[in-house]
Amino acid sequence: MAQKARKSMISRQFLRLKNCMILGALLLSACTNATPNVTVPVFHGRLIVKREKGIYQVAHDEKTGQIAMSLITTLDTSDFWIRTSPDRRYLLYRVDSGGAGPFTSTLGLLDLQTKETNTIATESSTSPTIFSCLSWAPNSEMVSYLLISNSVRYSLYAYSLASKTSTPVFEAPSSKYSVMGYGEGSEFSSKIDCGGWIGADRLVFQRYVGELPHAITSPGFHELDPNTTTLATLDKPGSLVDSPERWLYADTCVDNSYILLEDINHDTFIAPSFSNLESVQPRLLPVCPDSDCIGWLFRPDICQLYAVKVEHEAPRVVRGLYLTDPETLQIYGPILSSSPYSPPYLEWYQWIWIGDSSDMVIPGVIFENGNNAIFVIDMNNGNRNKLLDIEGSATVEFVAWLP
Repeated sequence: MAQKARKSMISRQFLRLKNCMILGALLLSACTNATPNVTVPVFHGRLIVKREKGIYQVAHDEKTGQIAMSLITTLDTSDFWIRTSPDRRYLLYRVDSGGAGPFTSTLGLLDLQTKETNTIATESSTSPTIFSCLSWAPNSEMVSYLLISNSVRYSLYAYSLASKTSTPVFEAPSSKYSVMGYGEGSEFSSKIDCGGWIGADRLVFQRYVGELPHAITSPGFHELDPNTTTLATLDKPGSLVDSPERWLYADTCVDNSYILLEDINHDTFIAPSFSNLESVQPRLLPVCPDSDCIGWLFRPDICQLYAVKVEHEAPRVVRGLYLTDPETLQIYGPILSSSPYSPPYLEWYQWIWIGDSSDMVIPGVIFENGNNAIFVIDMNNGNRNKLLDIEGSATVEFVAWLP
């Protein structure tokens, strides 16, 4: 009964939003060739952005009453290696240094309330050793990360914010091989692929299962690629359950009611969240109306599913966003579209929803003066307003919105 009630609630919310989204799409499509409205929109909360070597916030300045950008802390990292906690309090980040060697990789936490930074782990080596696959548990109490040592050894860890300790989830088995470019009898482990959390104590990842091969070839050492999807239950140490089929984790709905998976052919499937991989029964997601979608994602703050259309010539440039009912798999839209000749040029995953509202914050370019700018799109009526001009040529990379 609880499951039916939850699905019914999601369906009702979806139907209410659908009419607003379709109306917004019609209005937005009609005005994509018009000059953008440059009035300052109503904006609340704080937008956290990465620019050059700093983390900044965009918010109302209490002294001037204007929207301004101010520095939170200096942090020389890429937005690609920043993950915001679900409760929006912390930033998990990676910083690398020493490209010519010795090489150092540091994993850290930035508390957005106190502005304090804490180091989770640091690795130094004469060969590249990095932290990868950064991911948050849905309750914001744990993170997972992959340690790749000397480019050939793989280990998966979980870090607890409460105890401030890292625990091995899985250390890939290894063997000695003779490979060109490496020392005779160098040790290589099987590989681990990125996964994700489907519950406060459940982590899905990819690993190699079976006897290791007797020989490997370069480049890529594909003989050691993962061949199985595994579910780890962290409150039961050593509990690893393999799937009869290999699924690549893609995304999880914020309330864990749905999960997106990909098969070995990179087709995307959706399934209700599960407690074990043996019981999962995913459904293949449909093709977009124009057969030109590249990916699927959930809105991070509420359980809404979107199909994303991009340009083939510039695959990071988003040209359409389609609302999709996760229960019926019916597609509506596009709720957002832009032509090749009009802003906004949406970077893949480079937008931020503003809390539980329907507003979306996006980067863009003002063609009249060539400056970078930040826009807000009201998805209910299609209005696109400039929030802030950004001086200089350095681009702004969005990190998170905070209430």
